[in-house]
Amino acid sequence: MFRDLLVHVRPGTSGTDLSVAEGPVAVALALAGAGGIASGARVTAVMTFRAIAMLRQIFPQGGPDVDRESARVAALAASADHTLREAASRAGVDLTVETGEGDGAEIMEICGRTRDLTIVAQTDPRAEDGWDVPERCALGTGRPVLVVPRGSVPARVGSRILVAWNGSREAASAVHQALPFLATAEMVHVLEGRGRGPGPSITKPASVDILAHLKRHARAVDALSTGVDDTAAGAAILDAAAATDSDLIVMGAYGRPW
Repeated sequence: MFRDLLVHVRPGTSGTDLSVAEGPVAVALALAGAGGIASGARVTAVMTFRAIAMLRQIFPQGGPDVDRESARVAALAASADHTLREAASRAGVDLTVETGEGDGAEIMEICGRTRDLTIVAQTDPRAEDGWDVPERCALGTGRPVLVVPRGSVPARVGSRILVAWNGSREAASAVHQALPFLATAEMVHVLEGRGRGPGPSITKPASVDILAHLKRHARAVDALSTGVDDTAAGAAILDAAAATDSDLIVMGAYGRPW
C-alpha cells in the first residue's frame, strides 16, 4: 500500500505560477484523496531551489546576492505553500510542505528513499533546475517513481495499465512495486518484449509466466507482443500504450556507465 507519498514542486517565477490542477501535484492529491488508491496517505511536497544553494557555496559568509536570492526564495515558498495547502484542504489530504536548497534531482533522489511513492514531472529540457529529476529518482531511490507527462492534466491514473515486460530484474521490481495500481485497474495489458535467455547452467527452465502471476492480482489481464529490439523498444511501448488507451505504463529502468 502507498501510505507515504512524495511530490516534487517547482514554484516557478512567482508563487501564483504554481498550478495544482495539473502535473505531479494534481496526481498526488488525487491518489491520496477520497477514492484514490492511496486514500488517507500523507503527502510531502518538496519545493527545490538550486540558485540559493550555489550562492551560499560561493559566498559562505553571506552578502547582498545571497540576501536577495534568499528573500526571493522565501517569498516564492510562502506563496506556493499557501496554494498547496489550500488545494490539499479542498481534497481532504494530509499535506506537509518542505523547502530544499540544492539540486532538485539530488534532493528528490535522497528524500524518495524513505517514501512509498515519488511523483515527479517528465524532464523539461528548458528547466533551469532539476532537468534529470525523473532519471535520478528512478535509478537512485530504490522505490517506485511515477512520472507525469509534462503539461498534462490526467483524467485518470491506473485505470488501464500497460506493463512493459522483458523478464528482467528491473521489470520484475517495477511490477511488484506497482501492485497497488495493478490490483485496482480495470484492465492490464502486458507487452512482452524480447526476454533474456535462461542462465548458462540451465538445460530445462521452470515456468516463468507473468500473465499467470498478474492474474492472481489484477481483475483482467491480456497479452501483447512485440518483436522489436532494444533500440526500438521505447517507441513500441508508447505505440502500445496509445493503442490500448492506457493511462499508466509500468516498466523498469536501468542505466549504463559512460
